[in-house]
Amino acid sequence: TIMANFPKTTKYAQIAADLRRQIAGNILLPGDRLPSFSEMRSLFGASPLTVDRVYSILEREGLIIRSQGRGTFVAPSTNHQALNNEGLPLLGLITPSVAPGFFNEIIRGVEEACRNCGYHLLVANSRGNAHEEAQYIRTLSERAATLCIIPCDHQNYVAYNELLARNYFFVFIDRGLERLTVPIIATDNEKAGNMAVRHLLETDCRRVYILTEGRFSSGAGRVRGARHALQKAGSLFDASS
Repeated sequence: TIMANFPKTTKYAQIAADLRRQIAGNILLPGDRLPSFSEMRSLFGASPLTVDRVYSILEREGLIIRSQGRGTFVAPSTNHQALNNEGLPLLGLITPSVAPGFFNEIIRGVEEACRNCGYHLLVANSRGNAHEEAQYIRTLSERAATLCIIPCDHQNYVAYNELLARNYFFVFIDRGLERLTVPIIATDNEKAGNMAVRHLLETDCRRVYILTEGRFSSGAGRVRGARHALQKAGSLFDASS
């Protein structure tokens, strides 16, 4: 039995949240067949595009299995650990700090997005320690449907590659790492570095020193932008200092 009862949010989020609650509450059991696209349209007034989006989200969360020619089914119960007690999917955020400031603002933004999209947020503070970050990566990836990671160190390639080998979807925030093809949500660091140096040159600064952490893509991007600004101004860039 499919029941439709949800608050005012986007149509696909409404339907997805309702199906999650029914899976978590054992109203829909492992192996149960979910309605076809035409049946979902009758039940929810949803377009085929909306239904496809709902099923794609739930499939990515490991809650359903889509079989071409057979239909869509509730996944085995072992996959349902990514839901909390209210049937909300879990999203894990691993951050090197929760102190007021930059990282805390990121946490607030992720929290707001989770609330709007029907996710429950788990926050882990690695304290900038590579070992703790690796432990959280392995622990949270077993519970959460997906992870957002602000990398604290370049030493965790093993942990990141384990996620990739499992086809586990995760994203980096603010910074990425070389040799890893992972989606990154970040500012335009190259543009920021360029703007900062141009501003200093325009205020008649004769020497510009760049202090940055070079292990991450954020620092490397800022250096590239700064180098371009110096070159355009006809100034020398000395990376040896």
